[in-house]
Amino acid sequence: MPVIWVSGNGRGVKMDAIVQKTKSAMENYWSAIDQVCKTAQEQEAANLAHIGAVIAGRIQDGKSLWSFGCTHSALLVGETVYRAGGSVLCNPIFAPGLWPGEVPVTRTSRLEKLPGYAEVLLADLKIGAGDVVIVFSTSGWNAVPVEFARLVREEHGATVVAFTSTAYLDLRPSPERKHLSEVSDYVVNTHIPIGDAAIALDQYPQIHMGPISTYVGVALVNGLLISVSAALAEAGVEPPVFRSGNVPGGMEQNLKTLAKYRGQIHYL
Repeated sequence: MPVIWVSGNGRGVKMDAIVQKTKSAMENYWSAIDQVCKTAQEQEAANLAHIGAVIAGRIQDGKSLWSFGCTHSALLVGETVYRAGGSVLCNPIFAPGLWPGEVPVTRTSRLEKLPGYAEVLLADLKIGAGDVVIVFSTSGWNAVPVEFARLVREEHGATVVAFTSTAYLDLRPSPERKHLSEVSDYVVNTHIPIGDAAIALDQYPQIHMGPISTYVGVALVNGLLISVSAALAEAGVEPPVFRSGNVPGGMEQNLKTLAKYRGQIHYL
């Protein structure tokens, strides 16, 4: 006898039918992720390789690499720092109040739109001329990432690499507003659709869900960091990469690498 599941409205539904529908919804989501990621990889590969070579050159000149983003874009910042298989040299910038763990979390939406907050953040950072700053923002319109990018270029002399979706250019709030892509030196188009929601449910087509910006962003930024390491290797420089602390000798090697590049590391 098939298992019966009782829905919220009291109707009995066969469990196998529910499983098939939910499986289909998940597969649609995964297919959407694959498609956007494939498009971004195909369209941005040469761009990322070029940017990676630029960053590698700056690293050899003793400059620093930084990353910044607000709320869920801050998750991509976390991806760039202190993890096995990742670059030793990316310095994360985590802004107070702009992390998904903020309570109430709705405060983050107000803060990331707050003019002037970027200037406050930059006052305590040692970003120097020639440094490279990665700025993540899916929409590219919030005040904090846009002002942050503009200020590090104009007042600190740093180079900005924007990770953003240029699809959002169609949603310009006003003619005078600048998009993140318009205040950056290099732009990596993440190709995230407007709304960052990949699928609609059959029963409620007005409801879209299934965010994909984190998945695609992680793939792209790790691609960039790998291209940086590959460019360093081509120049005869052993890439500074974290090893897993859970393998023999991993932590010991990590400490040696951190000590070697101490002058370019600002998160210790």
